[in-house]
Amino acid sequence: MLSICLLIVEDEDPFVKLELIDNIKKLGLASLFELQIKQALDRMVSARCNNASIDGNLHATALWFRLLREHGYEVSQDMFTVFMDETNMFSRIEAYAQC
Repeated sequence: MLSICLLIVEDEDPFVKLELIDNIKKLGLASLFELQIKQALDRMVSARCNNASIDGNLHATALWFRLLREHGYEVSQDMFTVFMDETNMFSRIEAYAQC
């Protein structure tokens, strides 16, 4: 359990951290790691999470958006504008899809 706590708080890659938090939530174990999840999200928000593993990745951006909203952070849907064309439709979704 200690190693999971360290991974949540210490992992340097924001996308890996977001996926770990999401998996913990899906397993129903989030209540055991509430403090570590909050600390990790707080650090990512304060660092503004400008990272190549999230920028330009629709899956990572959507995961980031959902987790922040679920934990009470005010997040604008404007973070998705980078994926939209002039008509405000998602463009080149296949280019952003994760295989």
